[in-house]
Amino acid sequence: MTENKKPRFCAIYCRVSTSEQNLDNQINSLKTFANKENFKVYKIYKEKISGTKDNRPELNELMIDAKNRCFDVVIVWKLDRLGRSIQHLIRMVNIT
Repeated sequence: MTENKKPRFCAIYCRVSTSEQNLDNQINSLKTFANKENFKVYKIYKEKISGTKDNRPELNELMIDAKNRCFDVVIVWKLDRLGRSIQHLIRMVNIT
């Protein structure tokens, strides 16, 4: 019997601090991980901006999409790519 499971969607968030750095390594690894875990990629959010910046447009868009429940999980290369500090990560979780 085949189960009719609702597809699980993920958001991929990648960030590097400078324009000289490249996002490809993060993107490729995270797409491979998503595929292995049977996630459908909703969107890849890509930023070339310092994590200390308060206004990160792609992260802002990700947070809006999270509130709208456009995806089930967010996957990142390293947790420090997403949040500047534990306090920042806690605020992000509390917003959604």
